[in-house]
This record gives sequence, C-alpha cells and structure tokens, in this order.
Amino acid sequence: MIVMINQYEQNLSSKVINNTSRYIGTISNRAKKIFISAGDPSGDLHAAMVAEKLKIHGFAISSVGGEKLKDVSEDFIADTVSLETFGFMLSFASVLGLYGVFKKVKDYFRTQKPAAALLVDFYGFNIKIAEAASKLSIPVYYYIPPQVWASRYGRIENIKKYINKVFLTLPFEEEIYRKEKIKAIYVGNPLVEIAEEKEDSPQGDTVKIGFFPGSRSHVIKRHIGIINDVAEIIKRKLPHKKVSFHLFGLKNLNRAYTSISSSIGIVYEDDGAMKKSDIDIAMSVSGTVATELALCKIPTVIFYKIGWLNAMVLKKLIKTKYVALPNILLDYEVFPECLQENSTPEILSEKIIGYIENPPGRRDVKKKLKRIREMLHPSDASIRVAENIMKETVGTS
Repeated sequence: MIVMINQYEQNLSSKVINNTSRYIGTISNRAKKIFISAGDPSGDLHAAMVAEKLKIHGFAISSVGGEKLKDVSEDFIADTVSLETFGFMLSFASVLGLYGVFKKVKDYFRTQKPAAALLVDFYGFNIKIAEAASKLSIPVYYYIPPQVWASRYGRIENIKKYINKVFLTLPFEEEIYRKEKIKAIYVGNPLVEIAEEKEDSPQGDTVKIGFFPGSRSHVIKRHIGIINDVAEIIKRKLPHKKVSFHLFGLKNLNRAYTSISSSIGIVYEDDGAMKKSDIDIAMSVSGTVATELALCKIPTVIFYKIGWLNAMVLKKLIKTKYVALPNILLDYEVFPECLQENSTPEILSEKIIGYIENPPGRRDVKKKLKRIREMLHPSDASIRVAENIMKETVGTS
C-alpha cells in the first residue's frame, strides 16, 4: 500500500528487460492481452506492479481492481476495490456490485478471450472468475492465494480444479501445494519489494507513532474512537515526551476519517508524503500492513475490533495460534495482539507506552523482526510472476 518510488521502478524495469529479453522476439506485433483481477488496496498495488512489468514487453492489460490497476490498464473493466467487500455478511449493495462486475468480466472473456488471467488474492470473487476463464480454456494464474493453512483448507480443491499455476508468497506454502500436486512456485513476498527497513537511531524525547486503522471505511469508523482515546491517554501519561501521532489512510476513504482527533495528523499514503519507515512505533490492524511494518522493523501493537457475528465465525474458522503474519512466521508474539475485547484504549496505550519507555526491549523486537525479511526473500516477486506468465503465454494464440 505504499506508493512506489520512481527510481525503484526504473531499476526494476531494467531488471525485467535484462531477465526476459529472450522472450520478446516471439511476441507478435499485436499485443497479447492479459486480464488481471484484484479486490482490495494491497492486492491492487501488487497486481499493478506485475502489470507494469508485462506492459514493458508489449502485453496489453485489461483489469478489474482499483486506481493503481486502472492507471496501467488499456481496458479497465470495473472498480472492485471501492465495493469494500469484507467479512461474512456482505451488504446487498456489495453483492449486487460484485455480480455486475462478474457479468462484465464473463462478457469480456467471451468476446476478447485474453491470453491469460492473473488473479491476485480476493478468493471469494476470483475463484468465480477462475471458473469462468477455465470454461473458455483461458490459462489462469493465481498470485497471493488464500491462506488455506490458516482456515478453510477445502478451498484448495477449487484451486486444483481451475488454476493452471499458483505463485506463492510464503515459503512454507510450497509443501502444501506439493502434497496436493498443484503446480506452484514460491516467488518471494511482494512486500519485500516496497517496505523500506528503518535504520536504528537514537530516540530522545521525540516519538512518532503511526496508526493504521484498516482499508475499508466501516472498519476504519469502528477503530477511530479507539485511536483517539489511545492518543489522549499517551499524551496524558507522557507529558515529558514530544509525541506526534499520524494516521495512515487512503484519499478515496477520506470521509471515514472525519471524526479523527485534531491532535492526529492524517497521512494519505496515495501521496507517499510519509513513509512507514519514518515512524518509530505503530498501532495497526492485523492485515497486510502488519507484515509491511515488520519488514520496516517498526515495533507494532496489533488491534482489531469487528462485529460480533464476523468475530464468532472467524473464531471457529481460524486454526493458527496468532492472527498477525509476523507472529505466525516467527511462532512468537513479537507484535502484541489486542483483539476484540482486548482492543481497548487502556490496554493498547499501555503496550505502546511500554515500547516508548523500554529502548532495550524495542531493540530486541527489531532484532527479531530482521528475520522476517530473511524469511520472505527474494525481493523481486513481481518480476518473477511476470516472467512466468511471459514464458507460458508467448506463442499462444
């Protein structure tokens, strides 16, 4: 969810050209069409990074997703990100919206028949897209597959049925797919490409705290009150510290931040105005951003409060000891998890103050987090995905 740096993109583009030039001569003058589907802001970013690599080599991109995919697509079919689908009880508007997008994609497949379809995360919708594509003999690739090892393992049967090849982003997933005899390859984690590691520096009386309330408006609104209270408690308990608070958000969700305290500055990640690596401590939801913060080596407190029905269903489904991926990877609660009834301003502020007032403990957390980056290498996942698709689609009609 970080805006990509121009120089970084130039370097990656050069690497793609060097690594894949052997395929270019066989691509026809008429650009081959690759369809890409994503459904949330992080998936939209990762999908767009792959799309850029494919475009360098003459592939035409059609897609459903968000603003980043729209910017790199010749044919943008529909916006799925703005539908904000999340949880097990979707609104009627979200269901209707997804059905409309699905119909458009099926029509596109039938009339245009792209050379391949790349699905990024967003399992509930994307597996339907995979089924529609496979019926028309369109090769289907899955990037960032569902975490079947954490819940709903049965979803792997549909992956086996409809997906030609899976691009894995967690190293331990290889064994699962090997046992299931599904064609899959570990490409590295795309977050390693974009998350900048924070350099250790002496911390005086000035502390920057970042809040990450989620990427869907209804989740954000549920968390804003907690964030406001946490900031007030920290200011009251640490009057001798120069503490600044920064909420990281998305411009298209600006209405969700209207009730944020005036003491908390809003940083829109779309602008790249302030990198995550510029903050000292974070309080974050347990999704993709938690892994990104771990890669930046930023001590973080995990929080999440969802509706009771979603919480009850998730509690029955999730099989892992922890919910945040950094904790799962290390098999250790390196990031304190304060969920549901424990996601109170009092508990959360206590955890953050513990980070602030314990520099040795903070340094120990950073040492542990260094392992996350080592575990999720290599750092060119989007290039590897693009290379695989190019290898397998060049020469197809």
